[in-house]
Amino acid sequence: MVKERLSKLQKWILTQTYKKTIYHNNSGLDLLGAYAIQDKKLEDKNDLYWRYLFRTEILLSYFKCETDYYKIACSKQHCFKGKNNKEQVTLTRSLQNLQDKGLIELIKAAYVSWQGIRLTERGKEKTLMLIDKHRVININIKT
Repeated sequence: MVKERLSKLQKWILTQTYKKTIYHNNSGLDLLGAYAIQDKKLEDKNDLYWRYLFRTEILLSYFKCETDYYKIACSKQHCFKGKNNKEQVTLTRSLQNLQDKGLIELIKAAYVSWQGIRLTERGKEKTLMLIDKHRVININIKT
């Protein structure tokens, strides 16, 4: 069987999606504008925020793109400042690749411009393998 190779970005997407949607742990992620303002929304674990890892969160947290937080809070489509076409293209290709491998589902809202990422069962299994492998490596380094 050929080993599936994943980029650093793809591994990051899988592990962050797992952490956020399964454990409701958003550490390491920049909060989206509406949620940075309203802490009470984060307390509701059934809120839309906890069901998906959002494309905007990846651009903010992984790529560190500069943005206009007001526009994110209002769900404006072009809220990123400066030139970030390279990051947008890289992210689009990585997400498409993960979807083609059957590891994630891409969810697009009908009337609001957001894109959410949700793990498939196969994606959850792959992520658990990545997390376990990472733990073994950390244990071997420390001993």
